[in-house]
Amino acid sequence: MPIVAWLFGTEFGRQLVLVVSLLIAAALGFLWLKVHYEDIGYNKAMSAIAAQDKKAVERSNNARQTVRECFDSGGTWDVSNGVCDPKGASHN
Repeated sequence: MPIVAWLFGTEFGRQLVLVVSLLIAAALGFLWLKVHYEDIGYNKAMSAIAAQDKKAVERSNNARQTVRECFDSGGTWDVSNGVCDPKGASHN
């Protein structure tokens, strides 16, 4: 216990304990802030990806619906041009 007695029994020891405690508190605070803001960035990125995924699904569903409507009306879907050839259209 002589180290503990020296740390708390002398002015220098008390100041050393105070400085080390403040450094540890500052390091823990910095670490907490870093993790906190990384989490915010991660959550924002995940939200942006989810929004992009939702838009892609909507576009895919709209395209599928367009093709379905083409077939339902008796047309054929021209894959190379991405357009509906109505029934009775002539091909050269």
